[in-house]
Amino acid sequence: MPSADEIQRIIEQSTPSDWRRFSTTWNNLDPDSDGGIIAVYEPDVNLRIELGRVSQEGYKSDWSDKYPNNEDNKSHRCWVMYQQSPVDWVTVIAVDGFSAYIKAPDPPASEGKPWTIEKYGDMIGRSISSDDRIYQEKRELAGIELK
Repeated sequence: MPSADEIQRIIEQSTPSDWRRFSTTWNNLDPDSDGGIIAVYEPDVNLRIELGRVSQEGYKSDWSDKYPNNEDNKSHRCWVMYQQSPVDWVTVIAVDGFSAYIKAPDPPASEGKPWTIEKYGDMIGRSISSDDRIYQEKRELAGIELK
């Protein structure tokens, strides 16, 4: 089994086409939900990313308020799984009517600087979002840059 650091490196170096996204009618991480999203890494199907339950309804932040439909933004815990083991989790925000899932970015280092996310968190959001082009448009609209 690869180490947690190796799994992070795999995700960072992956591309959106490496991931197959599934919408499910069940959710391993939240049995009371109506369904979930799972992204499976095709080169090694033991690696997957699972969208977990809602952590916060009505998520608000300076960056997320830039979307036209920002009233329904919700934060979710997103789990990185290898086989049946949880390896890591990040917080992602369902933005603009669930059109993309973006990792909660780091705030600007100083006035006039952008919000930022690292490649690892970016690929997690890209893997579970249904359309990579829309994901990138939503990230750019919020002024989020990669570290």
